Amino acid sequence: MCTEFGFQSLPYQLLEGYVSLYGLRSATVTYRQRSAHGNDKLLQTIDQFFGPAVAASVDAKASFEREVYLTQVYQAWAIKTAAEHMRRLMPYCAGISFWQLNDVWPGPSWSSLEYNGQWKMLQYYAKNFYADTLVSCEEAAGLLYLHLTSDVRRLSGLLHYDVVDVATGSVVSSGDFDAVVEPGSSAVVNCAPLDFTMLRNCVLLLAFCEHGATLKAVPPIFPCACEGVYATNLQLLHDPKYLTFGRPTFTTQIKSFTTSSVEVEVTLTGAVALFVWLSLEGNHAHFSDNGFTMVPGSIVLCCQLETHNAEEFQRALRVWSL
Repeated sequence: MCTEFGFQSLPYQLLEGYVSLYGLRSATVTYRQRSAHGNDKLLQTIDQFFGPAVAASVDAKASFEREVYLTQVYQAWAIKTAAEHMRRLMPYCAGISFWQLNDVWPGPSWSSLEYNGQWKMLQYYAKNFYADTLVSCEEAAGLLYLHLTSDVRRLSGLLHYDVVDVATGSVVSSGDFDAVVEPGSSAVVNCAPLDFTMLRNCVLLLAFCEHGATLKAVPPIFPCACEGVYATNLQLLHDPKYLTFGRPTFTTQIKSFTTSSVEVEVTLTGAVALFVWLSLEGNHAHFSDNGFTMVPGSIVLCCQLETHNAEEFQRALRVWSL
């Protein structure tokens, strides 16, 4: 079993009056850091993975909010990468436990929950990389290996892949093939040469479905699972700083509303959107899914919170992406 690996991120709660100065190098944020040179490491990671200009903003609070978002993206991606690798090692590795779940105060830390219980992006990712069925991939020696992992049951189905240009949303290459995975095992189900020069602005989308299920049943968000779809996943082929993004356009519409929950339809047009993050300005909300990559299309998500005004919810709803 692999235990206690982790990576830090910032909580959104720091934007709610817990610090007097914004920025990873500010004195008040540094005071709450409990890892030697931890904030410098977070800034270095942002520069290396996303590029130095991504977090830039004239407004100090807006720039810091972007830093919070980027640290949560990288934390989720780092732990996802490690967890999927460990699960592919089954039966040599039969369990993983990352550090840590919750926190003792609002500050930079390894937690997947903020001090107030709000989910970071990592907590949303954990429910997918800990799911009974996992579809994932790894690159080695110029080959891309596609893996299926199943904890509890034998599964037979169709493994579909799309190579998608992030700027346009167009499918550069696609294919599917029959695949089987035994219970309590992980297996390579296919491998193919990987030509990075041809895929320089692309991501890989994977979907493992039941036989007979139409690919139209696959939701436009990755990763996810639903009826007829065992698992889906996303693989970056390059760090985001090397990608040329298009201009994704989001629209939102409330589909149903009660005093304890809201169903909201999110529609994307124009391009692929990486690490889509939904939040409510001035409120704490839990969505049925978050932090996903989305291709053009629509998805209905449920938000659990106490509210009595649908118009206020619509005004407060924010949608982020890279």
